[in-house]
Formats: sequence, C-alpha cells, structure tokens
Amino acid sequence: QTAVWALIQFHDAALPSFHKALRDTDGHVKREAANALLQVRDGDKVHELLKDLLPLCRDASPEVRRAAVNVLVRIVDPGDKHAIPALRVALEDRDPEIKRNAALALTNIGGEESAVALPVLLEMIKNAEPELRRQAVLGIRDIGPRAASAVNPLMTILEGDDDAKAREHAALALGGIGKPAEPAVALLVKKVQAAREAREVRVESAMALARIGAVPSA
Repeated sequence: QTAVWALIQFHDAALPSFHKALRDTDGHVKREAANALLQVRDGDKVHELLKDLLPLCRDASPEVRRAAVNVLVRIVDPGDKHAIPALRVALEDRDPEIKRNAALALTNIGGEESAVALPVLLEMIKNAEPELRRQAVLGIRDIGPRAASAVNPLMTILEGDDDAKAREHAALALGGIGKPAEPAVALLVKKVQAAREAREVRVESAMALARIGAVPSA
C-alpha cells in the first residue's frame, strides 16, 4: 500500500506499475491503487488501465468496488461499450455511491444500452445533493429516446426548479431525448419567451426545440 502511494508521486511515469497493483491479491492494495489514480490529471493515461479497473466492479470488497467506480466515472467515454457489462453489475450494488457513479459512468458511454441507468438517475434527481442532481439530469441527455419516461420529471425541473443549472440541464436532456420529448414543446417555447429566465436556460430550450424537430406540437 505504501509503495502505491509512493509511486503515484511520479505521476504518468508510474502508471505502468499500476497494471500490477490493480491486480494484487490484497484488497487494500487494489483499493489504494484505484484511489491513487484519482490524483492523475491526464484522464487519457488513466484510461489505459481500463481493462485492469473493470474486473474490480465485481470485487468482494465494497471499498475496492467503490474506489474502482470512482475512477471509471471519470474516464469512460462513448467508445467504451465493452465496459457496460461491468458497470451494469455495479449498478446493482447495495452501496448507493457505487450505484450512482455506475449510472453516471453508463451515461458517459451513452446510447440505448445506458438506459438501464435511468431508474438510478431519477432517484438521484429526487434525493441527491445539488451537484450530483445536476449530473444526473444532464446524464439523461446521453441516453437518447430510450429515456422517454424521464420527460415528465424533466419538465417539472424546467418549469420551476430553484436551481438554474438544473433547469438548463433539463432543457439539454429534453433535447437529447428528441422526438419522444414532444410533450415538452409548449413548455420549452414558454421558456424561450421568458424574459426573466436565465439566458442559458432560454438558449438550451431553443436548442432542445431544434433537436426535438418537426413534431406536430412544434
């Protein structure tokens, strides 16, 4: 464990050693290796360790699983479809932090397969702290049309949530859902016209209308 923390002081030069550390037989070493990776600013370099991190989503230790998913949510991108099975396992974890980060990681990948994260994201919208709540709202955008069941909760946020950034993200998410977000068209028009609304919310509402497209309501 001490060696892991010593190595990370060398930053990028130390990363090849972490292939071994993340596969150590001792859970404490794996946990500390994953935690240490959070100190590396270059996400692309950490991404090279993806194949070593994914098996940790199934580790017997909740501390190891939590540390691994904390890294994964920062590094996975739309090209990492092979990470979806491991993240789906993490999505079923008993630990709320693991579940939430797994859901956000899945939305970073995006697409239809990430729709399994929607129930967790909707729960985050109801109960999470403000920053996580904003991330959850924004994450729905990347699921696309399969997130149609989120249209009503997103409309509620856009209509009158106290958090302007959450309202902005709700407009973004409605645009990401596309045509199934047709019920939100009238509200989005109302937001574009609202002179007292935050400029960012008005802009994203207009962009959402463009993404929803020429549905009958429009």
